Amino acid sequence: MRDIGPIPTLSARKGSSMRLQPSDPFFALAQSADDQIDLARGALLIAQDAYPDLDAEIYLEQLDQMAAEIHQRCGDACTPMDNLDLLNYYLFVEHGFQGNANDYYDLRNSYLNQVLERKLGIPITLSIVYLEVGRRLGLPLFGVNFPGHFLVKYQVVPEPIFVDPFAGGKLLAASDLEGLLTRVQGEETQMDPAFVQEVTARDILARILRNLQQIHLRQQHIKEAVRMAEKITWLLPDEPHAYRDLGYLYYRIRAYHRSLDAFESYLRWSDAPSDAEEIGNNIKVISAELGMLN
Repeated sequence: MRDIGPIPTLSARKGSSMRLQPSDPFFALAQSADDQIDLARGALLIAQDAYPDLDAEIYLEQLDQMAAEIHQRCGDACTPMDNLDLLNYYLFVEHGFQGNANDYYDLRNSYLNQVLERKLGIPITLSIVYLEVGRRLGLPLFGVNFPGHFLVKYQVVPEPIFVDPFAGGKLLAASDLEGLLTRVQGEETQMDPAFVQEVTARDILARILRNLQQIHLRQQHIKEAVRMAEKITWLLPDEPHAYRDLGYLYYRIRAYHRSLDAFESYLRWSDAPSDAEEIGNNIKVISAELGMLN
């Protein structure tokens, strides 16, 4: 069995015998239609994994209050750009939100409650604060899954403006993105229109979970990584390679039945995967180990 790196998800909708936790509030949220998923609430439900006593309503009210304070300064007379300027000034100058470049992999950077309390975060969680306050102001803001560095898109004509909350709300034109891509990737990379496509709240929450999963794996907290991976499956149940990678993860915690189920699901629903022989061998190994346990 090989070591795994980034782990996608295991589907909960394709007949999997995996154990689910339907009583988990995050599970209920994940079953909602895309346009019904509350991004801030979902992020706070993720944080409850680390902070079981977290009261989401306190932080949702904080976001409401932040937007109300901005609106009071300009009211309905503000243009969308006025509101954007005010939002930047309010968040990054007055309240001092900033990217935690000194301790990027601190788990607290991925928990929205901690980001709101500490005013520190990573691109995606700072973007959630930006998106959620902006949404309350009626701004046409959208999340963008830019490679390695989540951004916010401000949809205006003739072309969108991109905002980098990790860089204090720095505004970027489309022409600036190639330079950012090179800096993030560490080498010259060809821009792809997919890099700036708007993403759903579902996709944003899954990216938070992947970040947490990676950090847990880095710290050898495998059971915690499993919990994150399982939550991703509730959000994105149809990613084709999820079964394979989660099979490796379950094997690492000796959850052999679930590992076997994941690998078999991968072969069943994948279209002629190139690693079919390797996965088939893994299934034989696990089946033999289960046979010895019986």
